[in-house]
Parts: sequence; C-alpha cells; structure tokens
Amino acid sequence: MVTLQPSGDDLVISLEDSAGNLISPVTTALPAGLLSADVDVLASCSTPPDSDNVATDDKPLHVEFDALGDLMIGGVVDGTPAYPVDVTTGMRICLNNDPVMSICISAAGFAYTGNCDA
Repeated sequence: MVTLQPSGDDLVISLEDSAGNLISPVTTALPAGLLSADVDVLASCSTPPDSDNVATDDKPLHVEFDALGDLMIGGVVDGTPAYPVDVTTGMRICLNNDPVMSICISAAGFAYTGNCDA
C-alpha cells in the first residue's frame, strides 16, 4: 500500500508491505498543494474538487496493489465514496485540480500521465 498524506507544507509518502510493515517513508515539499483523488472517475480533475476527496493531514490517500501489482483498492479516508473503494477502471490523483498535474493509475497498476480516460 502507498499512502500519501499532506503534513503542513510537506507530503509524506509511505510504503507498506502485505504484512503492514512500513518500508520507506519519504517526506517531500508540497507548498500550497492540494492533493485530491477519484477512483473510477478518470475524465478530469474535479473543479472545484469534492472536498471529501482531498487528502489532508488527518485524511490520507491510500492506494493498494495486489501481489501482481494490479490496483485493487484506493481512495481518501472518509472520502466520497470512502476508502476502501474497489477499483474497476483506475484512479486519478490530481495536484491543485490541474489535469496537467495529475497521475493516472490503470487497473493493471501502471502509472502514467496524460488523458486518464484514454
């Protein structure tokens, strides 16, 4: 599982193995950044974003993969719908609701940029 959690002006990225062991937390700058995500809604970044799907210091974004690397479950804790959400088509993670600044994750677990619904 990958967890993305804003913390002040930083973004903490954590990886956990299948047993729940923390592997490598990383902190990076996220000045004035708004991180939002939608599961199976890939057409665009919401403008404005659904406030329930914006990651905050107490509402992290989780992305879970199976043993083969396929995307299984994702979402923001207490989001709409609330994590965990079963993924069927993919996931879009947006920075500041800008489609140019978004990451798409396919159901097969591949991350890419560009048009998520293509």
